[in-house]
Amino acid sequence: MVVLVLVLAAVAVAVVLQRQRAAELARDEGARAAADALAAAWSSGDPAAAPTT
Repeated sequence: MVVLVLVLAAVAVAVVLQRQRAAELARDEGARAAADALAAAWSSGDPAAAPTT
């Protein structure tokens, strides 16, 4: 019975860690896509796409 509880706890921890990792990867991918889009717009010569300071 104790072994079953330990196994279930380990599975629950693994699921939580997997979900956190998936969320982190999704954020990274979104940030990379936004940076790529900004770089493409900026290099296109469009003055409206130039960053402002």
